[in-house]
Amino acid sequence: MGPRWDRAADGWWLAGHPLRVRVEDRTGAIDRLVVASDPHGMSWVAGPDEGWHSAANGWGLGMIGGRPNAGRDDAPVRWQRAAVRVDGDVLSAAYDRVGWHVEVLRQPAGDALAERIEIRNDLDRPRTVGSLWLYVPFNTDVVHGAAALHRRCHAHVWAGGRETWIKAVRWSGDGPHVALVASAGDFAGYGLDGVTEYAGSAVRGDLCLVAADVLRTDGGPGSAPRTVAPGETLRFGWTVFAYAGDAEFEAELRHRLDRQPLRADRYVLTRGERADVRGAAGPLTLAPGSPGTLSGMGFTAAEPGVSTVAEGDPARPAASVVLVTVPGLDDLIEARARFVIDRQQVTDPASPQFGATLPYDNRYDAPLRYPPRHDYNDGRERVAMGVLLAQRRRTHPSEAVTTSTDRYADFVATRLQSPDGVVHDSSTDRTTRRLYNYPWVCRFWLEMYAATGDNRYVHRFAATVRAFYANGGADVYAIGMPIRRGHRLLTAGGHAGLADELLRLHRRNAEVIMARGVDYPVHEVPFEQTIVGPAAIVLLELHLVTGELELRRAAEPHLRLLELFGGPQPDGRLYDVPIRHWDGYWFGARPRWGDVMPHHWSAVTAWAWALRGFADADPAWSERARRLSRATLHTFFPDGRASAAYVYPLIVNGQHEHSFDPLANDQDWALVTALDIRELGVD
Repeated sequence: MGPRWDRAADGWWLAGHPLRVRVEDRTGAIDRLVVASDPHGMSWVAGPDEGWHSAANGWGLGMIGGRPNAGRDDAPVRWQRAAVRVDGDVLSAAYDRVGWHVEVLRQPAGDALAERIEIRNDLDRPRTVGSLWLYVPFNTDVVHGAAALHRRCHAHVWAGGRETWIKAVRWSGDGPHVALVASAGDFAGYGLDGVTEYAGSAVRGDLCLVAADVLRTDGGPGSAPRTVAPGETLRFGWTVFAYAGDAEFEAELRHRLDRQPLRADRYVLTRGERADVRGAAGPLTLAPGSPGTLSGMGFTAAEPGVSTVAEGDPARPAASVVLVTVPGLDDLIEARARFVIDRQQVTDPASPQFGATLPYDNRYDAPLRYPPRHDYNDGRERVAMGVLLAQRRRTHPSEAVTTSTDRYADFVATRLQSPDGVVHDSSTDRTTRRLYNYPWVCRFWLEMYAATGDNRYVHRFAATVRAFYANGGADVYAIGMPIRRGHRLLTAGGHAGLADELLRLHRRNAEVIMARGVDYPVHEVPFEQTIVGPAAIVLLELHLVTGELELRRAAEPHLRLLELFGGPQPDGRLYDVPIRHWDGYWFGARPRWGDVMPHHWSAVTAWAWALRGFADADPAWSERARRLSRATLHTFFPDGRASAAYVYPLIVNGQHEHSFDPLANDQDWALVTALDIRELGVD
């Protein structure tokens, strides 16, 4: 007997098939999808029983509507209450909502599951569709941290017109994994729904594929309202299947698309560089407003910005790739340093914040003087601006940068730090204890020493490292502790004894990391790229200092897991860029949830790849580091302005996104790391 749909008390089950699928009887949504051969029994679908996932966002449900403030018949509606029936091996869920008839059909197709969604206009007049999205909520939340390595996934989404797919990868990297490839309809992007301050950073939200977004104002795909005639049907479809690893995914993608996917040989460029596009089945076109030129299969970058190369009509492409042009690193650092000195540093000697560097609101051309919470204060991640200026002082000394860094050094020494090395959360907060802050202050003092040779900064650096470990730093997977750089500078400066003392402290951190393996502790987010990345980096940096092969071997499992955070989407903002989905809320001005890609802490992964390439003498990893580092520069602008977050999805919680946050806040770590990678010889 072949695959069949069986009725059970908890819904309809697809039996006798490699995918064990359950359809909820009332909503008609898939609420469980398990690969039969999976020893961990992971469900790849997030449902109400997972917590924080609304039944209204179930797999196969969706929303359709006209223009904003449309009349009654064209107001946005959802389909949620189904009439489910089975005819042979086809299960259908039918919905009637205010003149829209929606039918979702599911049928086994070999080892895969084929799904079709048909939306028919049952009114006797044409209707306008301005918004349309279809939910496919993969199981991505990080509520349970590393304990869920075998039961959660990274979902890498690409909606590039008719060429649309989702590559879901189990956190542990162990197959089988699950993917979705579109077979009918075209999509403009993706969205996230159901993530709020109540769920917090641990919940990415329920994924949906967006076919129409009337709130999009850039003229891109999905922005033009679609007219649906009486009796006309909109058709969408996809195939869901299991795969073992990357090679099988790529082979299946080609098979399901019935073509080579459209790709480029690079996705982030600087002015004058060329990217070659491959896989086109028809003529290529350049979307309006793209800053560059297209000649045959080659794109040449002009000014910084985003360019879309499409196969066919850019408004409804058969396939597309997105190329990002960023300023050159040297020009960008010069502009950014000037902007920080002129606009983001407090220069009034009468101010208690004299010398501090502050977030900057580009809407009002003014620094944020009175922050509403910790993530905007004059300490914490804002130390990046001081580090960047100190790096600039070492390589490009000038009166302006010398004055600025001296002011900042006085501010840190007297307002952010106690004489015993304890780092405070801000110039006014002496109660909040946050160990993340310590490595960043360490790095500032180290850069001041590198720039000046003044031993005062050596002592401040050492006091900060000691205070970090005295307050529990050995158990922290900290971002940016300069282990190798500190040891090299201290040794070269005649402080070998001190360098060895600090190395012994760093070893305590490495011992904790090695003992825990991939059982990562919960930090400010239960599981994230900037917990896995520092685990690998601490071990790699110590390996490079000591030459001990055990440390290099111990880094390998972390590097393997770190790689899974990035996907192969053909967009410079997504390609190999680690998933992050909360930073826009905590560090932006609006604030907003949603995937923040690229993000400056993507540079943590770039630094891990650079160390790996350097340690293994492997130029492929060095090149990968350089390309990812370049992607992080997307949030900077040629005049030195910056944004703390680019919220990538088209839709988050029903609001249009796909835009920069107006606040410059903590993004300068991307520039600091880009310089570090260059100094390592990866440029």
